[in-house]
Amino acid sequence: MDQTTRPRATRRALMKGAAWATPIVAVSVAAPALAASPVCETEDVTLNWGLARYTGTPSNTSSFTTTVTFDPTTSSEAFPELESPLTATIVHAYHGNARGTTPNGTITNFNVGGIGQVGYDVRQQIGSSGTTTPTANDYQTIQFTFAEPVSNLRFSITDIDRTWTTSLRDFIDGVSLSSPTAFTYSVPSGSTVTGSGTVASPWQNSTEGNKSEDGPGGQIDITFTAPVQSFTIRYDNLGRQSITRGANNDQAIFVTGFRTNRHTQCP
Repeated sequence: MDQTTRPRATRRALMKGAAWATPIVAVSVAAPALAASPVCETEDVTLNWGLARYTGTPSNTSSFTTTVTFDPTTSSEAFPELESPLTATIVHAYHGNARGTTPNGTITNFNVGGIGQVGYDVRQQIGSSGTTTPTANDYQTIQFTFAEPVSNLRFSITDIDRTWTTSLRDFIDGVSLSSPTAFTYSVPSGSTVTGSGTVASPWQNSTEGNKSEDGPGGQIDITFTAPVQSFTIRYDNLGRQSITRGANNDQAIFVTGFRTNRHTQCP
């Protein structure tokens, strides 16, 4: 896939130039000892993937890297102007027989997770044709690294679901998260995801069926309890039996809803 650039939101109008003033008689005024500097606020901000600048050339067979820069400069209070851009580098790596499927490693053009936002697309299958029996050695890792530590980071992993019945064995999404920084997780209302998010006990859906991409049924919410710079998602197919003929074990999850505390532009 060729490099892609996401459209950016319209910026606020910038102040341009200065008006020439007619000279006036100088008046002696006592100068303050120190001029007050504007104070930039630290606010709880939403980093919307739909406003991110994106670059990358995804591959379905070998490791690749994408970059997103969050620079939400709109007049909306939900997306205040940042004092500086926040960039994240995302590294995908395939292990064993895991392979990517299009559009792995891109930003969606549809909302995910039932929160009214687009998200980052993660897709895979096991084997070149998706017919290989999954094992514990076949998985994809997706490492997110920010250019600087970010505080109070929260986000969601959505569409964790399963299609694995006696009549159609296709896939069981298995998702785990690791980071040097401590985090907690919660299951939102309407989600049927279980597990603790470790490799030994990955998040998976307890009910059969392909959950809606734009709904909470397959969602888990993550909160980092200290400044974080990097975390890694591992994506497995937990169906450890031969899949049904005609199935292709094409799996998909999404990362969305980034929130963090950031400095915004000085007033």
